[in-house]
Amino acid sequence: MRELRTVLPYFRPYRAAMAWGLVLVVVANAFTLVQPYLVKLPIDALTGPAGSDPDAIRGIVITYAVLIIATAIAGGATRYWMREILNGLSRRIEVDLRNDFVRHLLRLGAGFYTANRTGDLMSLATNDTLAVRQAVGPAVMYTANTVISFVIGLAVMIHISPWLTLAALVPLAVLPPVVTWFGKVIHVRFERIQEQFAALSTMVQENLSGVRIVRAYGQEDAQAAEFAALNQGYLKRNMHLAYASGAFHPIMGLLTGAGMVVVLWYGG
Repeated sequence: MRELRTVLPYFRPYRAAMAWGLVLVVVANAFTLVQPYLVKLPIDALTGPAGSDPDAIRGIVITYAVLIIATAIAGGATRYWMREILNGLSRRIEVDLRNDFVRHLLRLGAGFYTANRTGDLMSLATNDTLAVRQAVGPAVMYTANTVISFVIGLAVMIHISPWLTLAALVPLAVLPPVVTWFGKVIHVRFERIQEQFAALSTMVQENLSGVRIVRAYGQEDAQAAEFAALNQGYLKRNMHLAYASGAFHPIMGLLTGAGMVVVLWYGG
């Protein structure tokens, strides 16, 4: 929460853009959720009395085909502008954050730079600000998109069949603890990557600034070996994060797929 309070002031200049982006999230989800209903209506119509009239069939098919295509186009355009606004907003916040970071560094005394490694500062200026951009842009967009689609979809499902909805939600009860566990694992592994990146950046900076000393004492091979070891450690830590991130989405798909299986079994 402390980190969130630090970032919140950067949203204030872009409140209007954020509001428009969230409105487009709602509209995009409405277009997505209305499409199955537009498929249902002509099927119901064709199974009724109109199904025996060729002219009526032609009119129903053409009408709903146009509606479905128009809805898909409108939904795609809405999602494009939703991403354009919210991702663009996150880019602007990233620029503001980096500008403030540099201004703050310029106001600090020499003692601060003695106590802190250059690599740590480089890590904050690059990877950390990138993580903030991803959090205030794609993360906000996908979170809002998920919450809104879940609420609207749940309301529609309850309207159609409360018992079927309850059965579909049973497999999803394990989602919160799974997401929480993965979140902790990914956070810890990301922190380890940041630490390794800081050590790697510090070594590069020290070798570049002290290249004459390194060459004078014939330490080129030793420094190259140390750099290779740090680089290999950085690779391994990134791979550990990739393993966790790569396992997250298939497990989420498995759990949501289990809900679909329950719907087909119970409702079919």
